[in-house]
Amino acid sequence: MWIKNKKNIFLSLIFILGLAAIFNNCSQLRTGVLTGKQQSKKNDATVTTQVLPSLPTTINSANSATGKFYIVGKDIIDPQGNIFLPIGANVGIQLNFDWKGVANGHSTEAVEWGWNTVRLTTYCTDFAEWTTKSRNGFEELTNQIDSFVQEYTSKKIVVILECHDVTGTALKSENLLKQIETFFIYAAQKYKNNTYVWFNPLNEPTTYENKEWVDLQLHFLKVIRSLSSENIFIADLTNMGQDAGWNGALPIYNPQMGPQVSEGQCNVLFSLHAYGGIGGEQEYLRYFENVQKANLPLIVGEFGHTIDGSSTAGEYKDNVKAAHAILNLAFEKKIGFLFWHGTHGDNYSLKKSGGAFFSDGGAAQNLSSIGQRMWDLIHVKRTPEKYEGDLKQSHCRL
Repeated sequence: MWIKNKKNIFLSLIFILGLAAIFNNCSQLRTGVLTGKQQSKKNDATVTTQVLPSLPTTINSANSATGKFYIVGKDIIDPQGNIFLPIGANVGIQLNFDWKGVANGHSTEAVEWGWNTVRLTTYCTDFAEWTTKSRNGFEELTNQIDSFVQEYTSKKIVVILECHDVTGTALKSENLLKQIETFFIYAAQKYKNNTYVWFNPLNEPTTYENKEWVDLQLHFLKVIRSLSSENIFIADLTNMGQDAGWNGALPIYNPQMGPQVSEGQCNVLFSLHAYGGIGGEQEYLRYFENVQKANLPLIVGEFGHTIDGSSTAGEYKDNVKAAHAILNLAFEKKIGFLFWHGTHGDNYSLKKSGGAFFSDGGAAQNLSSIGQRMWDLIHVKRTPEKYEGDLKQSHCRL
């Protein structure tokens, strides 16, 4: 285009300068210079310009979605870059805590509950003649589990794989520990690329032993990490999970305990089983604060009370106190919780009938007192909290 007069020259210059400014802004957006709210000063007045957030250039950027779970200090970060609180229940499959039904085929009800996590309580060995492995072999056990994992993780529900075989007896069960190790070698190889599968090898493995507990957890962690699996690893605590300081057992926040397992490690999470061993609400509050002062991540992997006043975990009244404490404190202290149990049939139930979490006409129907309390608490609308720290501190491969 030819320029024939001064006016046209002037207008053309303005046009070119405008194009340059647009190009400059686009360039800045591509390189992540303008993110969130960009502030500048003009004539001593602050001008705020709303712009689109840039795509993350590295996965350790604050607010970035990585597609994976990470743990940094006391925080669990979800694949979208938000702080994650595991909320849900323990559940069973055929021949595994299934007296009131199996959780297979009921992920829709789990979503209705608002759960983002389930702990699959499983017997992984042949310690009794009725276990799946004893009756039908290892392949049938793993096929059942894989079907369950595919169903639930396809709906973005975390599945915690857990072996219930050596509760309180791990230090006397060398053969069973070897079988559990074989199971988690399989699981680590099978699911190392599925961030929604977490590993909790040993349910309540010890009573009061301290160094032995540390050594046991480090052994299983080493086995799993040797297979290039960085799935979240969960360690149940001492005193059969209750971490109550009985018989000389040191609490998880003692430097000789939790830090010995998690320091410098990728994705290690600790699990408290809260049935009243620590006390009431004030005692659990102090405990949570001590754990978080030690910068350790914690979930309540089991808690609850029965519908009939019975108990298989200490005294009923203590179970009730602990359950109320957990539900009162969990969201305030940012600690997730998993109810015991969604399908078992020991009267620790979310339903008045003692039935499974999906029974009695649907997820929200005929809820027990604790079931109603959980339902109401979970269904409060909350805004996701973005993680603002540095994922390089996770000690994982980035």
